[in-house]
Amino acid sequence: GTGIQSIGDEAFYACESLTSVTIPSNVISLGNLAFANCTSLNSLSLGTGIQSIGDEAFYACESLTSVTIPSNVISLGNLAFANCTSLNSLSLGTGIQSIGDGAFYSCESLTSVTLPNSLISLGFGVFAQCINLTSLFVDSNNQSYSSSDGILFNKEKTELIQYPAGNTATSYSLPNNVTSIIDGAFYGCNHLLAVIIPNTVTSIGNWAFENCINLISAEFKGDVPSFFGKEVFFNCSSNFTIYYYGGTNGFSTPTWNGYPTEKIDYEYIISENTTLTLTKYIGVDSNIIIPSQIMGKTVASIGNLTFSNNTTICSVTIPDSILHIGNWAFQNCTSLTSVAMSEDLSSIGKSVFINCTNLDSIILPENLSFIEILLL
Repeated sequence: GTGIQSIGDEAFYACESLTSVTIPSNVISLGNLAFANCTSLNSLSLGTGIQSIGDEAFYACESLTSVTIPSNVISLGNLAFANCTSLNSLSLGTGIQSIGDGAFYSCESLTSVTLPNSLISLGFGVFAQCINLTSLFVDSNNQSYSSSDGILFNKEKTELIQYPAGNTATSYSLPNNVTSIIDGAFYGCNHLLAVIIPNTVTSIGNWAFENCINLISAEFKGDVPSFFGKEVFFNCSSNFTIYYYGGTNGFSTPTWNGYPTEKIDYEYIISENTTLTLTKYIGVDSNIIIPSQIMGKTVASIGNLTFSNNTTICSVTIPDSILHIGNWAFQNCTSLTSVAMSEDLSSIGKSVFINCTNLDSIILPENLSFIEILLL
């Protein structure tokens, strides 16, 4: 009726035969669980007078396909439309300022959402488990939030807030200006196999990558973040490994914080055929056994100058995966006394061992087909 200003908590809870609801413009608030579990509700018209929608107000209205939030609505409660699994169209009014925790959790049919310029507060996991959500966009005039490539950040792009679970990319490298990964930011992103975390990141929130069931690797470019939340990589792939670099602080091998780890002592580039070329040794060992694989990719080449001017290296074992050694790769390694060559090595660049003053001899493999100048 036209005299009603509010619809109370659980007013129409679990009215499973209800198919259509029209809220008149005189209603200003919807209570908690007001229409929750109305599983047949497929048509919803919200009056222009509504200012607040309570917690779980339309929770699990699984037949609802379209929602338009009027511009007078200021706040959406926690889990307001969570588990509305058929919801594929969402229009947020230009007056909304606050969206509560998990407001659209597990809205599995959503594919894209645009956040208005009025929004100033976004709860935890608002769009978590929206498994077909590929893009989150933000009005360019919003002063609190922004997006890039469909990924949600704060305005300054220093905090990654939500990576859409429907994004089909298998790897993601966080931008170098990101300092924080917010709680649950990658929750349930099942397409991700690998993530690269730059050395700028100092905080990773709770459950940040939880339930990324296919995530195999997290590559940390810097030290352990000063804040590392609980269950960050919980329920990732059974083969999940943290990779970290020599010279960084805080990590340990073979495990750290309960997760398997592997130290990477090399900078490298990835070729078109996905093999690796080592470009710089950043480890501290004196007796080096070069790995045949790094992060599951074959190490096929040692690049120019990779070990040059390292005066602590005493011995090097080069695996059979190495087919080429670049120019000056070991120049000025004055403590080097022993080199065990790859049996499958096919080419060696110029002056590879120049000024290795303690290296008396090298046994070259039979398959070697091209040599420039080994020592001079």
